Amino acid sequence: MTDTINYQTPKPQFDVGRVINRTFGAIKNNFGSFFLASLIIMGLPMFLIGLMPLIMMPGGMFDGDTINEGFMAGYLTVMFLTLIVTMVGSIIVQGALIFGAVTDFNGKKAPFKECMSVALRYFFPLLGLGILVGLGTMLGMLLLIIPGIILALGWSIAAPVLSLEGQGITDSISRSWELTKGYKRWLLLLFIILIFLSAIIGALASVFVLLAGDPTTVMLEGGSPTYYILNSLFTALSQAMTTMISATGIAAIYYELRQIKEGIGAENLAEVFD
Repeated sequence: MTDTINYQTPKPQFDVGRVINRTFGAIKNNFGSFFLASLIIMGLPMFLIGLMPLIMMPGGMFDGDTINEGFMAGYLTVMFLTLIVTMVGSIIVQGALIFGAVTDFNGKKAPFKECMSVALRYFFPLLGLGILVGLGTMLGMLLLIIPGIILALGWSIAAPVLSLEGQGITDSISRSWELTKGYKRWLLLLFIILIFLSAIIGALASVFVLLAGDPTTVMLEGGSPTYYILNSLFTALSQAMTTMISATGIAAIYYELRQIKEGIGAENLAEVFD
């Protein structure tokens, strides 16, 4: 499927296949840089969080016939930290891979050092954006789920807007909403595909973890250090992989929307990094 778009009437339509091709094309061309950035920003924190049960709740859920209060406190802490890292870390990874993806769309390689430099440059704005978008989406999810999904789709390209257009946090959210207007059904389809791929990657990681023990037994009775280390390692690797795919996909979606709505090409987007 070609990347070439004819800007004459009729207006070009959002092409899911073209977005997927760009996403995996950019990953293929820059796998080392993309995966390493995702591994450092997302994978490493997830690995450390995965080791927390080894310290906080090694004995499992039950202490005799009663629930171990220490286990419950540790479990809730791990769940909370995982949620925060997943929400915020994914936004920060986008900061790194947006540069890499746009560079690739422009026919060039994306060095790891430059990807990380862009992520660090926009770290605090992206952090604030990640927190605000995450809280807004969670609030929407509490309102019968559907509003949360709509908000998540409408705000999904706020990070590229912030990094590439120099918008503030709230302006980036508003701009993302405007760019995605009329295309949310296509974004929903893309995110379903990404969720499916993430589930496959997570399932493959779980197969390796099962070699060290059964997760249900570990939760109830506790597990060995080997189990927790392997679980943390493969969880971190799978999380880094899925985050890399989703962050690159977000960049490809942003690029597609800018092309079909405003006729902007990769060379125009890349100018912001010069």
